[in-house]
Amino acid sequence: VLVVVPEPLIHQWFVEMLRRFNLHFAIFDQSRLDALNEEDNPFETEQLVLCSLPFLSDSESVLEQARGAGWDMLVVDEAHHLHYDPQNPGSEYATVESLALETPGLLLLTATPDQVGLESHFARLRLIDPVRFDDPGRFREEISSHNGLAEQHEVLFRHSREDVGGFPERQIQPAPLSADPEFRKLSTLEGTDGLYPELAIDEEDWLRLDPRVGWLENTLKELKPEKVLVICAHARTAQALEKHLQLRAGIRSAAFFEQLSIIERDRAAAWFADEEQGAQALICSEIGSEGRNFQFARHLVLFDLPENPDLLEQRIGRLDRIGQGERIHLHVPYLEDSAQAVLFHWYHQGLNAFRQYCPVGVAVHEKLAQRLHDAMAQPAQPVQQLLDLTARTCEELQKALGEERRTLHATDEQERARAQQLIEEIQNEEQSGQLDDYLTDLFNQYGVLQEETGEKTWFLRPTEHLRTDRFPGLSEEGLSATTDRRTAITREDLTFLSWEHPMVEEAMDMTLDSEFGNAALITLNLKGVQPGTLMLESLHAIHCPAPRQLQIGRFLPLSPVRLLLTGDGRDLSTMLSHDKLNELGGRIKRKNAQQILPRLRDDIEALLPNAQELAEAQLPSALARAKEAVTAHYDQEIDALSALSILSEEKRQQRIAILRGRRDEAIEAIARAGVRLEGLRVVLTT
Repeated sequence: VLVVVPEPLIHQWFVEMLRRFNLHFAIFDQSRLDALNEEDNPFETEQLVLCSLPFLSDSESVLEQARGAGWDMLVVDEAHHLHYDPQNPGSEYATVESLALETPGLLLLTATPDQVGLESHFARLRLIDPVRFDDPGRFREEISSHNGLAEQHEVLFRHSREDVGGFPERQIQPAPLSADPEFRKLSTLEGTDGLYPELAIDEEDWLRLDPRVGWLENTLKELKPEKVLVICAHARTAQALEKHLQLRAGIRSAAFFEQLSIIERDRAAAWFADEEQGAQALICSEIGSEGRNFQFARHLVLFDLPENPDLLEQRIGRLDRIGQGERIHLHVPYLEDSAQAVLFHWYHQGLNAFRQYCPVGVAVHEKLAQRLHDAMAQPAQPVQQLLDLTARTCEELQKALGEERRTLHATDEQERARAQQLIEEIQNEEQSGQLDDYLTDLFNQYGVLQEETGEKTWFLRPTEHLRTDRFPGLSEEGLSATTDRRTAITREDLTFLSWEHPMVEEAMDMTLDSEFGNAALITLNLKGVQPGTLMLESLHAIHCPAPRQLQIGRFLPLSPVRLLLTGDGRDLSTMLSHDKLNELGGRIKRKNAQQILPRLRDDIEALLPNAQELAEAQLPSALARAKEAVTAHYDQEIDALSALSILSEEKRQQRIAILRGRRDEAIEAIARAGVRLEGLRVVLTT
């Protein structure tokens, strides 16, 4: 898998993939390539690779190496940045296109798909299937006739805030401020330059005269100890503000801007997130408005406003996220009778962009950009006419967008019900306590200390009685972990243990591959059975080596073949279940077992061939059912793909060929499957 993201988001993607999903991605950049052998393709050294889009698009040689690595899936984040023009496609779009042509799976991610309009939808769909989506004119006609997009949910999954739910209410708190005459004289407050007057004057004068600075200082003190995210357009502004707040106002704050290294940015973000000793405010340049998640804060200060509505929504989106809470507060200081005031009223009264997400903001801006610029150039003139025109234009485009959305609606009621059922099944599985019980048994058996530090939270460390040289994923220093998902999300110091966590999976493999625990000796008191009678319980698993991508285990029986043989070869497994045997069986001291087992060795070895033969006798029927399951699974997918007209014939046949190949490969693997002895339990009646 190759994941391509904007440069500022690389480290965040790396951390989130590791913390939330235990996926170890390798970050590729020029320094990594320089350290590797130039004779080999460096992209073939890792299975999961994370890199920036400019890293690929700025170097033809790097792109060629990436193209030749044979990815199974390409993931592109912030895909709305990919600009396409038939006569002059952008270099980044061309880069993704060239990779997509070589990759079977393509996933494009964007949280603001509406901002660029239908052309952007066409451009992204064209990356998925360039044969099917080859004509933007025909694409628009299909939408107009409501014929073509009804089935596009096969390639485009689109959700609105209403579909998803869980977003907070936005509360706008404007702060109109009067500018000092000296400040007006030193700076310009008209036109686009008037949006950022601090750039035109000396830093000391700006910090002393700009009323937004004093307002920010007072606001932070009033809100203390609430966390406050402050975003401004330029790094110079962010640096000066943070230094002023820290040194002159005594407010604990951190700076976050593009000149800092990724590690320095992460440290600043982590200090801001610290609830006890952290910074109250994080002062960001525009780089802080994309990708980062600061939803633990409820207050956002828009120290200035960007002219691009998409960028405004990106800023607000740092706090306006699912699960944020009931309300977020947007504080907007602006200078009266200035370009800042015009832009504020245009957003607030024209687009209503502060109170709710405006999906047509960019389209409205494109239509009215010149009128807006004229108004900002003369901020003392009335702007109500512009605001009324903006509101009408916004309403018209919203209505047109609503028509489009009806053909692209993300989920119907049936899909919602099925999704909810799956969610409930997952939640019930996580809350069942089975994993907690399993881990307790696992740690006890292997000599790992499990010290409870909270509800479903433990500190784990190896003890001197550890039964193996190394327990998977556990260092000598120990590990703090939880099996509760919500706790793990809010506590970065905790490792989230699930059935899929590498520690759990590797411990299972260690148990299955080692001899520890695969043999036992118990006693059994049964009426009518002569003391000293030997029985042998054996567990046999179907072993089927196959490529992991086939997931062959889903077609094979999950339960092992169990036998309970008497000394004369009779199978009593149906009469005495495994659980019942656990209940009735008695333990034997190790010293006694070591004396008894040598006397039983010949009898045990005599029963083993019989047990293997009986287990293998059950193999043909199990494999026949597995082959039927494989055929039914892949044939159903092939039939569905054959009927999918949304894909071009070429693309459809390619995918059908892949499915047929996997089906045949799975059937061949099943034909080679065998039965393997996994465990023995010697039962001696008393």
